[in-house]
Amino acid sequence: MRFAVKDIREEKGMTLEELSLISGVPISEISEMEENLTDVCNTGSLSKLSKALGVPVDSFFYN
Repeated sequence: MRFAVKDIREEKGMTLEELSLISGVPISEISEMEENLTDVCNTGSLSKLSKALGVPVDSFFYN
């Protein structure tokens, strides 16, 4: 599965470190999603990232 987390984060002008700090999601977990190293993600983490980036959860998934 490919996630759009990196594209959205960069559009918002945030660093990986800033997103981790604001969302409370570990850098390693965000990095795995951004580099498409995982097919599974924690729904709680997606919710936190969604809130931190100000986007709906479904925007993290490429169609």
